Amino acid sequence: MLKARQEAAEAAIPVTTANPQPRLPFHSKEQQHLLRKRHRLETALREVKADTGLSQVQNLCLQELGLVPQLRLTLLDRVIISRSDQWKTLLTAEIQECKNQLNRITMRQVRKCEWQASQQEAKAYLEGKRGPTPLPNPRSRS
Repeated sequence: MLKARQEAAEAAIPVTTANPQPRLPFHSKEQQHLLRKRHRLETALREVKADTGLSQVQNLCLQELGLVPQLRLTLLDRVIISRSDQWKTLLTAEIQECKNQLNRITMRQVRKCEWQASQQEAKAYLEGKRGPTPLPNPRSRS
């Protein structure tokens, strides 16, 4: 009975290749940075739409976009800016820009992976077409 169970378990285990293909990292550092930035901007936009007042996320977004140090804004100015329609438009535009950059990076990675796959395919085809390489003739050397 145990032997039958063991055979059934071995039959259920998927067969893996001895040479797995190396995987590229899913997200590069730049992608991680853009994802974090996009999530912060989306959170700030949600808080603006909920009209919760000035939060830490909105304050951080103001600083990231360079408005606080450049204009030397007071707390009241920040609150006024965070409630304006222009701020919502700016956040929406920044979110879209992050999405576009992420899409550009992802498509570059996809193209690179497709190119590598086609190169491997061509290499395998040529190796199959040529056949085994002949052994060097030891008598030909002088």
